[in-house]
Amino acid sequence: MAISSLADLRTAYSSAPRISAIKVGAWGGVPQRYYGMIWDYFDQAGNPIAGVAPTTLAGTQYSKSSAGAMQLNTTAGSTYALADVQTSAYWEPITSTGFAYPGGSEFVIHVWDRVWANVVQSSSTSRQSWTFPALTRYTTGAGLSLWLKTLAYHTPANCNVTLEYVNQDGVSRTHTTFQYISALLYFAPPSMLPLPLAVGDTGVRSVSAITFSVGHGTANAAGLCLMRYLGSYRVGATSVPDSTAPLSVFGGLPQFDGDACLTLGVQPGPPPPPLNAVVSSSTIMPQIGFEAKVLAL
Repeated sequence: MAISSLADLRTAYSSAPRISAIKVGAWGGVPQRYYGMIWDYFDQAGNPIAGVAPTTLAGTQYSKSSAGAMQLNTTAGSTYALADVQTSAYWEPITSTGFAYPGGSEFVIHVWDRVWANVVQSSSTSRQSWTFPALTRYTTGAGLSLWLKTLAYHTPANCNVTLEYVNQDGVSRTHTTFQYISALLYFAPPSMLPLPLAVGDTGVRSVSAITFSVGHGTANAAGLCLMRYLGSYRVGATSVPDSTAPLSVFGGLPQFDGDACLTLGVQPGPPPPPLNAVVSSSTIMPQIGFEAKVLAL
């Protein structure tokens, strides 16, 4: 419905259906620093079920019907917004046999519409190219961002990453950035890094090639994700009461297409002292919860 008055907004809000998700992460590596990392939970277990990772250089397009997407009773091509977002997170399991125990910490829950993803060979320094499929939503690419995700445990290396893409205005770009893949301990799933675009670009219509200046990892160890970022929601640590962030009923109303593949990620903050800043067990990862209303616009 078209919302043109406060009464319309109240009607739309009261009739909006709710969606919910609970995801449990599985760390794919060895003891590492966990604070500050962004972990993509698309292919992690829970509700919704684990999504299917891409297997080809050409990649896979995702929609609301894809495994791993939050269930939506929406119409493709129509616009919706998330409202009344509620989040939770805690370390699971709560015990560890290692030297560090990740107790209470702050968390930030991230929300994306996953549009496309592929597999690239980070072990190669050759230019890797493919034919990008036509977008079925957000067709200008405005608001879409690129992320580099770890798909398999590997030995990382700091290196230049060169992307070849078409921006939101249809202009072809070749853009190189230096990525601290090793320094940031980016070598085990489900960690991922955002990749900067050229100055002035606000979206990606297509991406057709990638080149690493230094080979690292093994075959099929990393991949690109093209996603629409819908925002972040802070979860305050119960052990630090003054860190709890107030939540708005509307929560910014991030908008998305009705065919969206809505997915979640988590970014933990540092633990309270005197605890160490590492995870010492491969079995400890945050369990996250998410609930929101889906408002038709």
